[in-house]
Formats: sequence, C-alpha cells, structure tokens
Amino acid sequence: MANKTSKIQTIYDFCKKMFSLTTIPPPPSSHVVQKLSSLLDSVTPADVGLKEENVDDDRGYGLSLLNPFNRAPRWAQPITYLDIHESDTFTMCIFSFPTSAVIPLHDHPGMTVFSKLLYGSLHVKAYDWVEPPQVVQSNGSEYSQATKEAIGDGKEEEYAWLAEIEAPNVQMRPGIYAGPSLLE
Repeated sequence: MANKTSKIQTIYDFCKKMFSLTTIPPPPSSHVVQKLSSLLDSVTPADVGLKEENVDDDRGYGLSLLNPFNRAPRWAQPITYLDIHESDTFTMCIFSFPTSAVIPLHDHPGMTVFSKLLYGSLHVKAYDWVEPPQVVQSNGSEYSQATKEAIGDGKEEEYAWLAEIEAPNVQMRPGIYAGPSLLE
C-alpha cells in the first residue's frame, strides 16, 4: 500500500517551491494565489492534528464582575501558537483563539499572508493605505493628501486615520503541533 502524502506536506512542498527562490520573494502570481487557496480550502482540523470544535473545551466564565469561583474571565485566556514550519522565506503555523479573543491591529510588511479558518468564526478588520501617503496639515489637523481629495465624495465614513503606537503585549502560549511531520 502506497503512503499518501498529507495535505500539510503538499502545502509545504508547494510553498517551498514557490517561496524559497529568493530571500525576499515577490508577491505571488494569481496562479500561485489560486493554487495555494485551493490547497488551504481542503484542510480540515484533523489534517493538522486537531479535533473538531468542542464547545465545552472553551467555556468562558461570563461577563460578571463578581466572580464567586475566582476564575479568569474568557478574554484573559491566551492565544495558542503552534509552529509547523518556519524559515527565512515562509512560515506555516496555527493560531488557536479562545472565544472572544482579540489581537491588536497590526501589519505584515513585505509579506503575503494566507489564512484558513479551521472552525469557529472570526471577525477581521483590514485596512489599505490611501495613496500617496503624503501627510499635509490643514486647520491644525493632519490628513493624507489623497484623503483630502477623496473627502467630499460622500464616503467619509470609509476612511480611518491610524496612528502608530508601541506594540501592546499580546499573551500567546506555545503549543505542540500534533499533525503529520513534514519531510523537509
């Protein structure tokens, strides 16, 4: 009986072939995006060594300020990070978010990120820079020159002014990847 290649091995092999050509790979072509998205679409929790979602595994303790059992509230549970593969050119990992977990707004400069939600639900907010990123002042407030041109188009609520801050401390705990081993 022939060994069947795991889905994670197939994804790893594809990423190694596509992203290990240079230390800073160019943005992937539409063909690569389509192929990798298709591979990710087929992955299930069992393919990475996870069991299906069990609602009893991630019970929160409610929003009560009076906690008679002295338990940590749901939002205090850390995010778990499972490392599958990490190299200079690509990383494969799993983030396990407890119910109601929140991570701060952040960017991935010079990276293309592919994500797959294995189970549960997730709310994502994403922003694009308004071009050109030239800041000008008017009436004591700062705004982007491009935004200046766009304001007045009736879509002002679609714009947000973001200020860079020090990265907050996000609690993450390491986990152990229990899926199939990779043949590197």
